[in-house]
Amino acid sequence: MPDSFYLLPETRGLLAVAGEDRTAFLQGLVSNDVAKLSPERALYATFLTPQGRYLHDFFLAEIGGSFHLDCEAARREDLKKRLSLYKLRSKVTIADVSADWAVALLYGAGALGVLGLPAEEGAAKPFAGGIAFTDPRLARLGARAILPRGQAQAALAAAGFAKGDPANYERTRIEAGVPDGSRDLPVEKAILLENGLDELNAIDWDKGCYMGQELTARTRYRGLVRKRLMPVAIEGPAPAPGEPVLFGEQETGEMRSVVDGVGLAMIRLEHLEAAQAPRGSRRRSPTGPSSDQGREIHASPTPHPNPPPQGGRGFQFHPPPQGGRGFLLHPPPQGGRGFQFHPPPRRRRGFDIRPAPRRGIGFLLHPPPRLGRGFLLHPPPRGGREGWG
Repeated sequence: MPDSFYLLPETRGLLAVAGEDRTAFLQGLVSNDVAKLSPERALYATFLTPQGRYLHDFFLAEIGGSFHLDCEAARREDLKKRLSLYKLRSKVTIADVSADWAVALLYGAGALGVLGLPAEEGAAKPFAGGIAFTDPRLARLGARAILPRGQAQAALAAAGFAKGDPANYERTRIEAGVPDGSRDLPVEKAILLENGLDELNAIDWDKGCYMGQELTARTRYRGLVRKRLMPVAIEGPAPAPGEPVLFGEQETGEMRSVVDGVGLAMIRLEHLEAAQAPRGSRRRSPTGPSSDQGREIHASPTPHPNPPPQGGRGFQFHPPPQGGRGFLLHPPPQGGRGFQFHPPPRRRRGFDIRPAPRRGIGFLLHPPPRLGRGFLLHPPPRGGREGWG
């Protein structure tokens, strides 16, 4: 049975930035250090608003003296237009090369071995007339390649890759807590650190100024992250992207992308903290030192979110009863820790979150009563142990 698979997604497009000023031009605009880009090193980077909000994310690889940007196909014209606004007198050209080049996603247990790449994020080498590189975000996602479009499929098959199932790749991505562009990162709203992009190697903290650097640096050095994107496991009908998560009557987050029983959800940390803390105790943030500052959650560096399946972290969603809307959270299996979600009173909107038994991690979602929507958070009993995704 093959253990190396490829996808040639039509959802990815390519721009080429060429010219003698290409490095200096991009260096002042994107969040990663373009000076580190080479035929042996690929990068993952973002392009932000001046206020530090997400506009685009993309992969950077060098082919034949030009920088190829692997970006969202549907939004590549917007990216090209925005980059061109800052061209001024720089000696660069920006071209859409999607008709000539294709992006390949290469995954599976044997993918890196087939390519001769190490499990080191961003490691790159020439391959089949283009370039292949270990995913710069997480090596567990496999590799990516930029190949001549007319030869891509034949070259991958000859190398030993079998055609893959997009749902399998999506599941791996979501279980790892990795957002997928504007599907999971609201344009002109998302903040990089709230979505874990610092942990996905999208930011170089030692480079010089770039568009949106001030807010990004302030978020890190003041240690204030109020929300986090978290992986969730879903049992039964999945909540739609955008489904609200409520804390009492307050909205505390929402669902993002969902596929095949797993998804990503943005959750406010202050409400998770409030739900975990025993009454009258000094609160302790899941991401840093204890704090009495109310709504401020101190975000020291944290490990990247792990997948929620058995033994993992996150949420498990269970389906609503017949005719019900939304999801309710009920306790994880005996021996778990974290939160249990229980149904709100009749005609109330949302979900109640109650503490899980000892040693459980994550959440189980069960359906609300008729007319219920969203989630409600309640604190665990005294002596409960912390656990969150």
